[in-house]
Amino acid sequence: MPDQTTRTMDTKHKTLHPGRLMRDEGREYLANLQVLARELDRAMKAVVDQELPSLQDSLHLQQTTCAQLNYLAQRVNCRAAEDLLLQAAPLDPDLAAEIRQAAETLIVLNRNYSALLRHSEDTLRLFAELFRCYQGSAQMSRRQQAGLSTWSCDL
Repeated sequence: MPDQTTRTMDTKHKTLHPGRLMRDEGREYLANLQVLARELDRAMKAVVDQELPSLQDSLHLQQTTCAQLNYLAQRVNCRAAEDLLLQAAPLDPDLAAEIRQAAETLIVLNRNYSALLRHSEDTLRLFAELFRCYQGSAQMSRRQQAGLSTWSCDL
């Protein structure tokens, strides 16, 4: 059983320990991990394929899934804090193994997603350094100049 410091930190940071889950919560946790993994994969494909609507949709679903995971963590931690003597029935070993596998898959996908985003950021920074853009206008009277402007980029 975790000490008081661990319980306080868990509640504060909304950490979820699979060992505290009841069977239905375990299934819910696994389903959310699987959704999050699918959405990370979909988001990476959207970045690579430059499909902004798909990326935006995936980011929205990731936020929703993370909110559900956060809410589940709050429920589990509140239940544990309310009755420290109550022990949840241990998870079925097969379900626990599935949760571990989903969590490991999610970690790998998250690392790949992070690397892809860093690479994209580096590419954008490179383009920003290569192209210095400025706005100019032709030498005309102010009346002629209204609404006319030109853009130019230096390499």
